[in-house]
Amino acid sequence: MFIFERLVGVATYASILVFVCLSLAMTKTVKQQRRILFLYTMILALMAYFYVPPETSDIYRIYRSIEAFQKYSFNSFLKTFSQNPNFGLGYILYWLVGQTGIPKLLPVLTALICYSCIFYIIHASAVKNQISGKNIAIALLFYMTTETFLSIIGGIRCMLGVSLLAFCFYRESVEKRYSVFHLLLYAFSFFIHSFSALLIALRFFVPILNAKKSILVRTMHALVLSVGIFFVLQYFGEYVESVFLRAEGYLEGNEYSYFWGYIIDVGAWCALFSVVLQVVRKRKQENILQYNTLTIFLSLCLIIAVFFYYEYTIFTRLILHISPIVCLPILMSVLQNNDDAKANSGSNTKKSWFYREVDFNVFFICISLMLLFLSCARGETSSLKFFVL
Repeated sequence: MFIFERLVGVATYASILVFVCLSLAMTKTVKQQRRILFLYTMILALMAYFYVPPETSDIYRIYRSIEAFQKYSFNSFLKTFSQNPNFGLGYILYWLVGQTGIPKLLPVLTALICYSCIFYIIHASAVKNQISGKNIAIALLFYMTTETFLSIIGGIRCMLGVSLLAFCFYRESVEKRYSVFHLLLYAFSFFIHSFSALLIALRFFVPILNAKKSILVRTMHALVLSVGIFFVLQYFGEYVESVFLRAEGYLEGNEYSYFWGYIIDVGAWCALFSVVLQVVRKRKQENILQYNTLTIFLSLCLIIAVFFYYEYTIFTRLILHISPIVCLPILMSVLQNNDDAKANSGSNTKKSWFYREVDFNVFFICISLMLLFLSCARGETSSLKFFVL
């Protein structure tokens, strides 16, 4: 169904991605890279506006809700819908968009927020570690093949919460920048979707596992975390209970599964795991050590995903939604290290007639292109269309 429309949509998405990656690969300055990422954000937001969702998608149902919310004042809206067990920040966001009379602004706004957060991480990491345009392009290619585009513009709440969490996590763990503003973003992420609420708990647990920190620091962090958990349970106990009930529903209900989705997930898991292996090999290098907390978080996500392989939604969200974003700065540093090592040694292969080491950078380009093909041919991206004839 809609074969021609979907072919045009997928071709548009893939062509623009390849063009942006090639443009990034040819850049020489930080300013050029920043402009390309900004322009790409605007293009993705424009694509979000013209996206025509299938009737089975979340955004299709959300549009119906937005149309219903338009007739309510804020007080009547709260009075009517606050008793709904699914009521949360998402409903308020839908109501706000509904007041504009343009429901399509919702995926546009979500795309702008999510990709601004994600591309901030890419750009900040590139500047910090002097990453070449080519390696930025490889990292971007990999991320944009993980099928999150339709999750961002079609699912709205989950990726909105995940992106804000990843943004704060990067600034705090790598840039050592802490802000009251982050607390507001964490709160928004916590209440916008149950999955991001669970990720926040994992994010604040990870530093306790960081062996690079002193025992005193880790103990203090554990105490602060305990106080935080007590506060959340004391004042938001019902919401926390609903999060766990939602997770239990996924585990027991077997709500959805897709064979080709699993294939894409496994391919992405292997790619992410290969990055972790590269980090283990290069763990003593300074530009890798700075991402120790992110690496622990990434490793935990991959391990947890294996344990929940049988539940498609949890498996997919761990591998495709959060892990690639956390992996981006680590991946770029690994790629840059490999390039620097080649430049210094003058060779990228082992001098052995029976074994030749696979170039990791080439390997990652190949696996990204494979994921792009699978996503466009059989994955969620294959449903992308911008018109219906």
